[in-house]
Amino acid sequence: MDNGEDGIGQGDKKSDKKSDKEILEFIKRNPSATIQEMQDFSGLSSGGIRKAIQRLKAENLLRRVGPDKGGHWEVVETEKGL
Repeated sequence: MDNGEDGIGQGDKKSDKKSDKEILEFIKRNPSATIQEMQDFSGLSSGGIRKAIQRLKAENLLRRVGPDKGGHWEVVETEKGL
């Protein structure tokens, strides 16, 4: 099996990118979306949503404005995109 030492195969990375893109599109339409709403939309677990959000923030594609309660998400438009 050619999935490297970390146990993550190419298929997993592709599905991560697909999930990230789906979440970004959902947030564009719903800037005040909650983790639960993202779960309901995507079918991912809360942990999966949180990991996707971490990846998107690390890539400077997503940022949180304001507090956890009462704040909103902003999708950062870039030339790179997903």
